[in-house]
Amino acid sequence: MTGALDLAVYEVESLSSHEEVVYEDPTCWVSSAHRHFRADESLPVALFDHACWWRDAAVTSLQARGRPYRVVYSSQSVSGVIASVEAGIAVGLLGRSSLHGGLSVVNDALSL
Repeated sequence: MTGALDLAVYEVESLSSHEEVVYEDPTCWVSSAHRHFRADESLPVALFDHACWWRDAAVTSLQARGRPYRVVYSSQSVSGVIASVEAGIAVGLLGRSSLHGGLSVVNDALSL
């Protein structure tokens, strides 16, 4: 065994010349199906860890919309962000593959 990889599947923000798309999982803002947030409140969000480009994408999206927000939860894992969204304490930017019956996609304007 040489320790060399024949194949690696991982997630990137943008492709390099030596990378190939295997699967695309579009992102969407998600909230608990049982929780609605007022349009006039600072939006509570669950984000990924500071080292993750998903966090940057989420913050950029919120800033582009001009929606006031506050970070109420931060996690290194998808399951952590999902748990906070399911609990109704926050909205999160997730891949559509993470959706299930307890979650709902928030519309494009983030008018929760």
